[in-house]
Formats: sequence, structure tokens, C-alpha cells
Amino acid sequence: MNEQDSDNAFDEVPELEDDFFQRAELKDGGRVIRPGRPKLATPKERVTIRFDADVVAYSNRPAKASRPA
Repeated sequence: MNEQDSDNAFDEVPELEDDFFQRAELKDGGRVIRPGRPKLATPKERVTIRFDADVVAYSNRPAKASRPA
């Protein structure tokens, strides 16, 4: 292989697309490392609470200053 052939050796290798990195797995030895926070042993649960409109309006009112400036 001469110098000109070695310069063109990488021309045939396809460029890696974003999709390749989206599907990639990060590994530490043989263990797959998942991105993000670790799973909780006791995960929090989503709860929905309904309030009367006047309660919501009261809680969303502008706060008063506790001390004069």
C-alpha cells in the first residue's frame, strides 16, 4: 500500500449518523450503564388533587412584602 492509498483508506468508511449514537450503549466492563438518575427502590407516585377555584385564586395571589423597604 503506498502513501496515496493510505490517504484514501478512510474515504470508504461511512460517517456515523446521530441515530448510531442514540442507539449506542455505554458499558463499564460487561455492565450496561443507563443514562439519567438511578431507579428508586420506592418510586414516588403521581397524585392529582382538585381544589375549588377560590382556593387556587387565593394561593396564586401576589405575595405581600414582609418588611417595608
